[in-house]
Amino acid sequence: MQGKQIDIIQSIMLGNHNVILQVFNMKIDEDSKKAIRHLAVISSLGLAMGISIAIGALLGYYLDNRFGTRPWCLIICLGLGIAAAFRNLYLLYKRAKDM
Repeated sequence: MQGKQIDIIQSIMLGNHNVILQVFNMKIDEDSKKAIRHLAVISSLGLAMGISIAIGALLGYYLDNRFGTRPWCLIICLGLGIAAAFRNLYLLYKRAKDM
């Protein structure tokens, strides 16, 4: 088995496209597919939360500078960004639970 793995690695390094296609077309069992889907949902969680909070903070900062209401718009928009982040957390939780 190890000899076959070395042959596959050497073929990939040499650019044998048929072997590359065989590796990517390998059959994956249902448990592995389910685990990969769960990992995809979980890995998107941090990004979704971070972007929501960052957008709220940047919008608040911009509005404060535009209207001279420092720090009220920042506080309000940051709170809305945090609320949106937790909403995304809840939606991703529901999606992961349904898988």
